[in-house]
Amino acid sequence: MRTQSADADPLPIVVIESRWDTADRPLDTVSVRLFFELLGSLYKGNPGSFHYEMFSCKQALEEIIPRVGNDKRFRYGYIACHGRPEGLCAHNGDLIPKHVLRDLLRQASSLRGVHLATCSFGTEELARFFFETAELPILWVSGYREEVGWATSSPLDLMFLHLLLETAAGRVRAKAMPPTEDAKIVQVAQRIRELMPGACEELGFSIYIRDRRGKVLDLISDRRM
Repeated sequence: MRTQSADADPLPIVVIESRWDTADRPLDTVSVRLFFELLGSLYKGNPGSFHYEMFSCKQALEEIIPRVGNDKRFRYGYIACHGRPEGLCAHNGDLIPKHVLRDLLRQASSLRGVHLATCSFGTEELARFFFETAELPILWVSGYREEVGWATSSPLDLMFLHLLLETAAGRVRAKAMPPTEDAKIVQVAQRIRELMPGACEELGFSIYIRDRRGKVLDLISDRRM
């Protein structure tokens, strides 16, 4: 399923989601579209001003990421689905392991960061695998190390997205905009640590970048940043 925004200038975050209902929870029909309708209204004056894709299997994700990841309108990716430490879980049961996701992100030349809105996959091990085994266009990856629920993770996700858009749009309270994507995500991390420290710790939320030595750094847990 593809929803192409009618707005020629949509939000710079491309949304990629899998269905949440399972055999155990057949009525689980929630969607992250609600977040982006709110953000579209706030930042573009149009609740439909975002690009949304839905994937049901590994093959679909393999088609989506290279296509939208080379669209210069989008600087960030938001991937929402069930997950576990071994990988992302598509609705049909396919597992998308870290090496498959890494190889797809290699082809996403326009993206500078990716948020994984999924349980248990946003680990330092994943970030090291991404950044220490390949040259990727993305400069950061964020996500959750723990199993999280909708009610607890949604406020944190929404705050993160808001701060990311605020910084990207130049609406931060600063004398000048940070000159690089690295500096922008550092600023986002500082603000979310200030505003929601308890949620970041309890849910295992992390934002990983490469430091100047090429090593992986967690901007949430490392207080030097």
